[in-house]
This record gives sequence, C-alpha cells and structure tokens, in this order.
Amino acid sequence: MSLSSLQVKKLLESTKPLQFKQIALSLMYTRLKNLYQKSATPDTLDACMKQFNDLFAKFGNAMAEDYKLATSI
Repeated sequence: MSLSSLQVKKLLESTKPLQFKQIALSLMYTRLKNLYQKSATPDTLDACMKQFNDLFAKFGNAMAEDYKLATSI
C-alpha cells in the first residue's frame, strides 16, 4: 500500500473533513496537513508522502479502511 505524490497532495489540500479510524493516522494527517499549509513545496510534499507511505507499509493491514479513504480523495 502506498500513495502517489498526487494522492498525497489531494489529501493534504482537501477541505472536507476526514475521519480516519486509526488515531495514529489521524494525528499524523493533522500534523502533515499543517506542515504542508505552511510550506507547500515539492520537498515538503515528498517528505509527507514518505511519512504516509512508511506508516501504511508498517501498519497497512490495520489501516485498510483508512487507506481506501485516503485514496478516494
């Protein structure tokens, strides 16, 4: 399970409220969204994508529903 940079960009720029089931993903999403809003550069986007993908790689089985939500944006 991994997200492309375009998927991460859409996720971070989304204005609709997202409710993830996993608290770790929810906290990371909020932190990364704030980081990206302060500095919307390609380097920031790449760093955010790496963090999302690392989390999904490590806990992908437990986050299947949240992954579907993230990819549906």
